[in-house]
Amino acid sequence: MTSRPIVTLVTWVFAPDWLTIEEAAMLVGHDEDQVREWAELGYVDAELVNGQWLIDKESLRDFQEALFEVIDD
Repeated sequence: MTSRPIVTLVTWVFAPDWLTIEEAAMLVGHDEDQVREWAELGYVDAELVNGQWLIDKESLRDFQEALFEVIDD
């Protein structure tokens, strides 16, 4: 079993504005396939650059907050 790093507000602040799938998955605690699907479906703002998805950090945060609201209701 692979342990995930602890993500804090500081982690979010110092993360780049455009995240790789791996970085985004680490920040939100979901697996890379799930995050890639969000990008492909347009749930988060993302661009395919040289065959690699880059995800907008602000969009990812907004999507994560929306998920929490749905779960919390």
